[in-house]
Amino acid sequence: MQMEQWSYPAAYDESYFPPPDSRCWFPVRETMPAGDRERAILERLQQVCRYAYEHAPFYRRKWDAAGFHPSQLKSLEDFESRVPVVTKTDLRESQAATPPFGDYLCIPESESSTCTARAERPPADRVLVGRNDWRTIANAHARIMWAMGMRPGDLICIAAVFSLYMGSWGALAGAERLGAKAFPSAPARRA
Repeated sequence: MQMEQWSYPAAYDESYFPPPDSRCWFPVRETMPAGDRERAILERLQQVCRYAYEHAPFYRRKWDAAGFHPSQLKSLEDFESRVPVVTKTDLRESQAATPPFGDYLCIPESESSTCTARAERPPADRVLVGRNDWRTIANAHARIMWAMGMRPGDLICIAAVFSLYMGSWGALAGAERLGAKAFPSAPARRA
């Protein structure tokens, strides 16, 4: 699989690594001219919007009510001006109407692991993370770490709290994908 290609849902070649002397994880994608980059972003937004519209009643209902259809997305300006903003309140209302996770999921619940974040008020926000999402998170973090100069075999200290905060887990997954040695080091509690 060519790692410079885009597909949605995302697919990864787990054996892919850039050449060791490459400054970029994806040399073509990360150094393309601005016009090419904007065309690639638009193509990806079109694919993601089409996928959400076809797989999640929430997006179809919200976008239909706003008079937006993914086929109308012809420019980045269209995305900014035509696609309605989804708020946390929208997601909470969806969860209340279609418990426990709402009707905005684009994958079956059986293909996910659950992460529940609780807020004082209003009620809990529930997020499902799909199995492929973990691969996406790991690849994104490995790419970031590569750009920072980290390489397979390096020792990486992840100095963050491992809780419901996804960033810590993403950094660990990314270090593993990179082939680095990683150890978590949460801040010590004060007595």
